[in-house]
Amino acid sequence: MDLRSRLEFLLRAGPPGAASGEVHRRARAVMLADPRGVAQPDFRLERPAPLEFLAQVYDGLCFEGALTAALAGFLDAPVEFRVSPRLTGRPLALEKVGVRSLRRARVSYSSAYLAPGVYPEPEGTWLCGHLCRDRLAMVQRLTEQVLLWLAVWCCPEVEAGLERLGSILFGHVAGAAPLPPLGVRLEAVHGIAPGDRVAFEVEGVPYQGVVERVGRRATVRVADPDPDLDPGAWAGADGRPASRAHVPLGLLRRLASGPAGEAPDPPPQAGESW
Repeated sequence: MDLRSRLEFLLRAGPPGAASGEVHRRARAVMLADPRGVAQPDFRLERPAPLEFLAQVYDGLCFEGALTAALAGFLDAPVEFRVSPRLTGRPLALEKVGVRSLRRARVSYSSAYLAPGVYPEPEGTWLCGHLCRDRLAMVQRLTEQVLLWLAVWCCPEVEAGLERLGSILFGHVAGAAPLPPLGVRLEAVHGIAPGDRVAFEVEGVPYQGVVERVGRRATVRVADPDPDLDPGAWAGADGRPASRAHVPLGLLRRLASGPAGEAPDPPPQAGESW
């Protein structure tokens, strides 16, 4: 059965003899048992090989390999999976790579979102309407979304049934809230938010400034900076020379915003280096 026929059958009848969400549980079992998978549920997302294998597992369980065969019909190469530290605006990205036609496809997973200590949260993180208590569960839910996107690429006539397919195959909840932005989560983890006064050191030289943005690093507006810190100096709101520094969150300590001389917050735990 080709991919289009299989998708249309699923939309009509659902998966034969399998409860909604069973595919997720079976894929998890394979990933933890097979050496091509992951050794533990809270694995470090550092390389694409487990992601490629997980996609193959899902294709076999859901489509008996029909998705891979369909993609081979119009791509010049297999779908590229990668782990991206630069992807910070969202946990997952699917790109068409080609100028005049779709010749290649690239799936990027954000290592910043899935870094230890970020997501999942200690009490678990809701994704696709399900509580994910470890990193493998989150990666599975993201990969399920990838499989649905790729299926619609191959068979755009089923796009209207995308949410129904997600529900049938994986138990996804339509309209579920998306994963909160990375900056919001990092603010909670590190206790640093835009507008906070902070202090940090560079090669033993102390600096103070105001946080403008929180991402993988904090963007800090520093008054009277060392000219070597950032050559793109700019004037602050008070007209004094100021510059932006991009500082690892682990190096910042938040200063009390009360009267001068008030003791600052205790320094953070030892962590990142400049």
